[in-house]
Amino acid sequence: LKLRIALTATVIIVSTGAQVVGPALIAFGIDRGLPAVIGSSAIQEWLEPVIGTATAGTAAFAHLSSGSEWLLIVGSILATALGLGAGYWVYVVNKGKLAQRVGAGPVAALSRGGLGFDAVNRVALTLPLESVADGLSVLDREVLDRGIVASAAPVGLVGRLATVWQGGYVRLYALSMLVGAAVLAVLVVVLEVLG
Repeated sequence: LKLRIALTATVIIVSTGAQVVGPALIAFGIDRGLPAVIGSSAIQEWLEPVIGTATAGTAAFAHLSSGSEWLLIVGSILATALGLGAGYWVYVVNKGKLAQRVGAGPVAALSRGGLGFDAVNRVALTLPLESVADGLSVLDREVLDRGIVASAAPVGLVGRLATVWQGGYVRLYALSMLVGAAVLAVLVVVLEVLG
């Protein structure tokens, strides 16, 4: 219960601040205390590179009238107060009886079932995309993973051959140098004959 109260209080404070302070600052132009319709506002000046100013062939950014701005501000504050009041009445004064009664009705059952949209979404989007994901999983597992494993096999073979060749016997090293020199000599002769 304490957590609910703390959460509710936080929501009320933040929403009231957003509903009252934000529009009031915008209506007063945030600049030098002048209403936005009297002069240019700081927000308008800040947005000028994006929205531009009136030039030939373009429309200027224009505020609503001061009365319209105040109507929007008061309307949003009243909507917030009405919502908070209705929530207080439903959950505090009426102890949630209305919510329980509505929650047991046919509209709530339709709502919990997603009005059929969940089933349509499952058939139209989820199932086909699950099939695509399964196909990509098989591609990843069978083609890519096996391809990487197969490409690593020769490395193991070369490693095993290198360990046999690098056995620590000087005679083997000398034989390797002799074979390498013979291969180079044959290569030089073949290139001289062909070239």
